[in-house]
Amino acid sequence: MTLMGHILVALLALSFPVAFLFLGARAVRLRALQARLLSGGKGMSTSGVCVNLKWTGEGLVSSGIRYTDTEGRSRVAWTRPRRTIPVQVGKPARVLYDVEHKAEPVVNDESPKVGSYGAGGFFCAVGLAALIGLVTLIVQGPLFG
Repeated sequence: MTLMGHILVALLALSFPVAFLFLGARAVRLRALQARLLSGGKGMSTSGVCVNLKWTGEGLVSSGIRYTDTEGRSRVAWTRPRRTIPVQVGKPARVLYDVEHKAEPVVNDESPKVGSYGAGGFFCAVGLAALIGLVTLIVQGPLFG
């Protein structure tokens, strides 16, 4: 195999651990942002009104709550999908949102299911193990050995 072939194979092989590391880090970051929002840091509380309903393929429904942020922009926050309508159209709801808009808004103090420290750590560990194993194989392989 030529040098270009070795480089191409190495890049393709590196995509697997890098993807796992990226997904794991993203899950941990999202969970940390939500935790910061819910603990009172960088969060603003406001009221909004339900303007829309969104049905899933499994028969669950989410309510879309329109609220205005501190910059005067109109935004929509969605509740978690449920079997019953969380907030009826036209009814008010409380929205807690991140002023930097990095974390998902929380409607009526719901516990968000965004990111997970455990899943993120697992994906990072698998990606790191694959990366270390791959680098070990490359270093001991025909190019360097």
